[in-house]
Amino acid sequence: MDIQTAHAAESQHERIPIIRMVIVGLVGMLSSSIALLLAGVRVRWAVLPLLLPVLVAPLHSLRPAHPRVLAFGTVAVALALVALQLVLLVTAVRRARTMPRRTSREWWTFAGLALVFAIASGLGSEVLNHQRQHRLEPFHVPAGGMLPTLIVGDQFLADHRAESLARGDVVLFHPPNGSVTGVKRIIAMEGDVVEVDGNEILINGVALAHADASCGAPPAQLAGGRCVSETLPSGRSYTLLWGGRWRPRYGPRTLEAGELFVLGDNRDNSMDSRDFGPLTRERIVGRALVVWLSWSDWRLHWSRIGREL
Repeated sequence: MDIQTAHAAESQHERIPIIRMVIVGLVGMLSSSIALLLAGVRVRWAVLPLLLPVLVAPLHSLRPAHPRVLAFGTVAVALALVALQLVLLVTAVRRARTMPRRTSREWWTFAGLALVFAIASGLGSEVLNHQRQHRLEPFHVPAGGMLPTLIVGDQFLADHRAESLARGDVVLFHPPNGSVTGVKRIIAMEGDVVEVDGNEILINGVALAHADASCGAPPAQLAGGRCVSETLPSGRSYTLLWGGRWRPRYGPRTLEAGELFVLGDNRDNSMDSRDFGPLTRERIVGRALVVWLSWSDWRLHWSRIGREL
């Protein structure tokens, strides 16, 4: 063998581990379990990613009296899952550098295991999807209709098992005039006579009390508005954003059985019951519980994590 041929063989020998590592890394983007199997890691380590639904399902089943526990628990589980996936992916890629050559029989065994793991992963995804649809589901806030309670970039958890609702609850719903799930606050319920005149809200002829309040939201999203607290007859209070925009008078209107009147906390810039009328309970998707993550303007808003709604 001449020197040139030897160098070519050596160069090819050096490229093979790199190619293997790239292939395993790409497979790992889709499934860390199959990447581990491909790299020759023991099966018991490849089983770890399949345990994710086992970790997440109990969290989705929680209905704590203090939603902050749920928020910080969600953050902890999310960080743990991301860390686990990264560790397993790095392990698979590193092992791919020295993984042994397989016989034809071993490749068939790998193919069978990969199919089993793919099916198990699909079943786990269905379990998590069922949990989200019927228990707790994370939602993203894309617009500012609920400022300052919910800012653009907030991620909050909604409870689909909310059987009883009360005035002041923040709810998700399917609006009559659109397909995008909306989020607003219940102001009045069946049997109430509701009337809206500018910033004045009258429930059964009694105006809701207002007082100046701190906004607690990024100034860039407030657009020069004024924050006030609004208090319901039950004594429940929350913060609104008044922007000075004129809105037509609504009502008085007596809510029929099963009807809910909802308004956005960004009172002058919100599409709500003043526009599409009261909601029926059948349109309610769930009750918003707590902010578990908030990211906007390339910043993570730590202070908003755990904010109860």
